[in-house]
Amino acid sequence: MKTSCLIVALLACSIAGILAAQTSTVATAPVQTVQDTLTPEPTAFRVMDREANERVWQRETYEKAPDGKIITRIHKYTELATGLHYKNAKGEWVESKEEIETFAGGAIARQGQYQVIFANNLNSAGAIDMQTSDGKRLRSNILGLMYHDSASGDAVLIAQLQDSQGELISSNQVLYSDAFEGVKADVRYTYKKGSFEQDVILREQPPTPEAYGLNPATTELEVMTEFINPPQETIKDQRNKAGNLLDETCRGVLCG
Repeated sequence: MKTSCLIVALLACSIAGILAAQTSTVATAPVQTVQDTLTPEPTAFRVMDREANERVWQRETYEKAPDGKIITRIHKYTELATGLHYKNAKGEWVESKEEIETFAGGAIARQGQYQVIFANNLNSAGAIDMQTSDGKRLRSNILGLMYHDSASGDAVLIAQLQDSQGELISSNQVLYSDAFEGVKADVRYTYKKGSFEQDVILREQPPTPEAYGLNPATTELEVMTEFINPPQETIKDQRNKAGNLLDETCRGVLCG
């Protein structure tokens, strides 16, 4: 009888020990709360604001505070570029595109702060018709190529413009091939968000300045471009506090 009581007592102690261990395990298990929510992934940069020549980019990153709350960090930077946006028909700023579109009468670049119409034939009055961002109209056409001797002031026309059909050679470039009589050369126009380029591409060596009696050391090859009824330029004086003239700023496309 004494032996049996001892076995029963030991068995009771073992069961109590198992229950105690189980109770301890349950007590240390993590308790799920609102503070255990996952930290959100960072967002991608996106445009938050636009102006004519700038746009503001923003993204958010997140971190968890010691109390478990999510803290939002805002990151911003401003991108600057000339001609970045233009206003659409609704008066909204939208991104400019360096893109030229063709139509029956020629081609047009119109998705920017300034617009340009290109005639089919470069050898026509006002073949290049531009409207600037401030609403001024500039109609121009090339007359020819000339040598100009800066020392003597002498000038000689060496190549006159001839009929040349325009061709769209890239999304923002128009090429007029074999555009001159007397010199083999092309004319290329490039439309960019912040600039407009007119380039003459020589396909062969033109006659030398000596052939026209000019000094090659002081003679330059120039492109004669005519502007039809251009807007009037304005000149603004720059003066110091004493009223003395420091400089003059020419506010116009045709200022020399």
